[in-house]
Amino acid sequence: MIENKKCPVFEYMPVQKCSGCEACVNVCPVSALSLKDDSIGFLYPIIQADKCIGCNKCLKICPMLNIVPSINSEETYYGVSHVNNDILLQSASGGVFSFLVDCFKKMYPDGNIVGAVYTDDFKKIEHCLSKDYKDIYKMKSSKYFQSNKKRIYIQVKERLQNDEAVLFTGAPCEVAALYYYLDRKDYEKLWTMDFICKGSSSPRILQEYVEYLEKKFKSKTVYLNMRYKWRELDNWIPQFLMVRFESGKKLFKEFYNTELGIGFQILQRDSCHSCPFREWRHYSDFTVGDLHGADKNSTIYNHLGISTLIINNEKGRILWNGFDKRNLKIEELDKKLIYSKNRSSIDARYEKLKKRIELLNSIKAIRRSVGIKTKIKMIMPVMLLRKITTWRREHSR
Repeated sequence: MIENKKCPVFEYMPVQKCSGCEACVNVCPVSALSLKDDSIGFLYPIIQADKCIGCNKCLKICPMLNIVPSINSEETYYGVSHVNNDILLQSASGGVFSFLVDCFKKMYPDGNIVGAVYTDDFKKIEHCLSKDYKDIYKMKSSKYFQSNKKRIYIQVKERLQNDEAVLFTGAPCEVAALYYYLDRKDYEKLWTMDFICKGSSSPRILQEYVEYLEKKFKSKTVYLNMRYKWRELDNWIPQFLMVRFESGKKLFKEFYNTELGIGFQILQRDSCHSCPFREWRHYSDFTVGDLHGADKNSTIYNHLGISTLIINNEKGRILWNGFDKRNLKIEELDKKLIYSKNRSSIDARYEKLKKRIELLNSIKAIRRSVGIKTKIKMIMPVMLLRKITTWRREHSR
């Protein structure tokens, strides 16, 4: 764990509470704060003490130090799937991100979209602001591992102050960080969207896994998708990992049956296990996620994906009511259904899977250290369910 008692933020909260939103680094007027990774690979702010001018802006902006108990109290819950299967194939679940982007671009053709993308070598994830649909396409689908925000809050504020529109997407803590970075001002041309978050996993796991694969396949990675779909897929859950290499070779596996999937489950950030932004505490206009447990007889069901969509506030409701929703299948849902199938959105369920010992601080160590009992516990239920589903489908013909 990073130890830096001189960093002003850590004088008022333990380092373990830091969510890694990076807002403090963005707000520092003298660039006294930078980021350093800990022994597991998560980034934490550190300070160059001789540069600090004691302005305390980092304290005022930290979402973990300035938690509002409840800012949204009248959410509306929907199950949603896009009618275009080509869009569903590009999406993690039901295509809500694509729909919101289309609505946003119709209203603001020159608007900016913010989301997480892979770096060119697929070894890291970073937040990107762009108007280019080529970049926006890269923002689609889940990435699971914590991104580097870089100067993203600075860029968003500059665009808004220049009267440009911005659609910002990120984890709940990142949307909260933007809210505080903007001095809690509600910009008319700012839309925000977060997701039902199970917690951010160590970016080092992604980097080491890609490096491990490239060594194994003796080729560079040219494509990686942790929610890969194809038209004949019988169900979008469980998800599949697809990696393509420059040589033309491919790796295709169930995501949770890989070291990457195991790493996602057991190497999450400390703050994620006591996240203050669960359930109704979202600062965003919209929250999205998978609609687990969807009824196959429902009018919104699609084997390629169904989304949960939560409208969090009045601004979100006004926008939603004004959208042309002919490209969506929609069904209003009960709150209990959403949260009963997404327990991590309301409690620290994944604390039970947390095995943060030094032996599990790299992909190599995970491959060596995860024993047969852990594999049975974490992987076998998924594989068994898949086999049962396949058997039922084949014998129902």
